[in-house]
Amino acid sequence: MNKFVIIFGVVISFMVMKKKDVFAKPDKLLSYQSVYEITLDKQRDIKNTFGQPYIKDANGELLIDWFDDCSAWVSNQRMYISFINSSGIGTISDINYSLNENYENLEMNFALQVKENNIVVEQFRGSGKKKKM
Repeated sequence: MNKFVIIFGVVISFMVMKKKDVFAKPDKLLSYQSVYEITLDKQRDIKNTFGQPYIKDANGELLIDWFDDCSAWVSNQRMYISFINSSGIGTISDINYSLNENYENLEMNFALQVKENNIVVEQFRGSGKKKKM
């Protein structure tokens, strides 16, 4: 998988979803969803690439949600970005990440999937437990 150092200009917009019972229980966090628009900073300086292609254009979205599923906190993130390099070749990256952590902060489960051009290139699942103190 090619890795590029990219400077993004980010435009942020938030959509907040409030739960009715949160106000009755101030120790709980609010659920939320947010959407970030990702675009390449076209004002950046391009260093000498010595004939190697560089990122000419990039755009996409980052979606994040965080919510209470009645037994744990769940966080989901999805980043979908289209890259075009200086040779005109395009790549689409689709990265999905999910984390589930119980209320006591003693157990968590996670999953990560990375796709390039709709082909899975990395996939991980795992869990962890913390000993009670």
